[in-house]
Amino acid sequence: MPAHVMLPVPVSPREPLGAPRTVLSERSKAWVNTFGPPRFLKDGRRFLWLSERDGFAHVYLCDVAGACRAVTQGPWIVDGRVSFTGSGPGFVLDERSGFLYFTATEKDPRERHLYRVRLDGTGRTRLTREDGTHRTVVSPGGRFYADTWSDVQTPPRAWVTSQDGTRRFVLEANPDPEILKYERGSLEWVELRAADGTALYGSLLKPADFDPARRYPVIVSVYGGPHAQTVTNAWEHVSPRDSLLASRGFLVFKLDNRGMAARGTAFEFPLHREMGKVELQDQLVGVDHLRSLPFVDPGRIGITGWSYGGYLTLYALTNAPSVFKAAVAGAPVTDWKHYDSIYTERYMWIPQENKEGYEAGNAMNYAKNLKGRLLLYYGTADNNVHPNNSMQLIRAPKQFDTMVTGNIFGDILSDAASMLSGSIGMLPSASLDEHNKGSTVGW
Repeated sequence: MPAHVMLPVPVSPREPLGAPRTVLSERSKAWVNTFGPPRFLKDGRRFLWLSERDGFAHVYLCDVAGACRAVTQGPWIVDGRVSFTGSGPGFVLDERSGFLYFTATEKDPRERHLYRVRLDGTGRTRLTREDGTHRTVVSPGGRFYADTWSDVQTPPRAWVTSQDGTRRFVLEANPDPEILKYERGSLEWVELRAADGTALYGSLLKPADFDPARRYPVIVSVYGGPHAQTVTNAWEHVSPRDSLLASRGFLVFKLDNRGMAARGTAFEFPLHREMGKVELQDQLVGVDHLRSLPFVDPGRIGITGWSYGGYLTLYALTNAPSVFKAAVAGAPVTDWKHYDSIYTERYMWIPQENKEGYEAGNAMNYAKNLKGRLLLYYGTADNNVHPNNSMQLIRAPKQFDTMVTGNIFGDILSDAASMLSGSIGMLPSASLDEHNKGSTVGW
């Protein structure tokens, strides 16, 4: 139950500070996401506050007596993580005009747009027009805003725009980027339903020479954890690795499962006290969809992820061993008791009072179920996901071949892709570098 405590400001430097008092508190049945400090108005008694108290992150106008009323509201979020500089409070206030400017998901949870609204909650208007992701910064006085825009087909472009939508100055037109000269494949959006009816958004990347009469292997690329969103209408949604895999004849599938960010607390809270379970349930909904497609080979489905995605990869491979033929897990958490407490206990609570949840989410408890081929890689200097997580899996009652390398980012991604290729039966068990030198790929 985080509380904001404020100290009365003395009239003069000679007077002592008054006794602190609690102005407002945030409560939740699971955990409380925090979004930074309050933003005080010039009168010193009112402030803007970002809160999920109604289930979605919205801006509230509060006073020092603790009274708050919503400035924004609806089944969407105000998102300060997507801005011109990459971070920020999520909103900017121009007190002269009385308008609040904010980035939100009102149009589509996969997009980000700039809006403005009056402090009384009226007159909400979307200012950005192009579908996709807009990272903006508003000028003092609110007359202009700088905007970096992209979508899955268009690399970032930047310009300065006035409030009426007129593009005043182009910062970077990016008319003919070199990256577009490379093969990237074609992407289609997917919308599925979880077991409880919740909408799940995903994407499927196909090779540029996709042939619907063929049957393709699929790589399911996952993250799956809280405070992250992977399925977005932004240029970075399709990574260079995704494009490489598509060029080698793979389909690449991504799905944002319940437990992830940007969809409100009802979407995020289901993983509370038992990580792994609901995430895998939703990812298997995605696999069922893939298996229903006539151009997918259901016997050649692999899965890969890094960090929380590495954990979910292991959890999926050992809890659904007949589903995935191969997996590549990078820096995975294998036992939540080995991860840092400020993260783990926020979502899982303390081990002494949630033993069942920690045991159910412990990938080590299912290591004996491992059937598919697994490539596990990690760094011995990792101070976030401690290497002990991977080491204890290597010590599990399964035989592992071990390779020690001094440059994890030199060839590991090519080796990982090669392992997936060989395991799924798509490419010879040679490195992708050899294929890039002109050797024949055996389909």
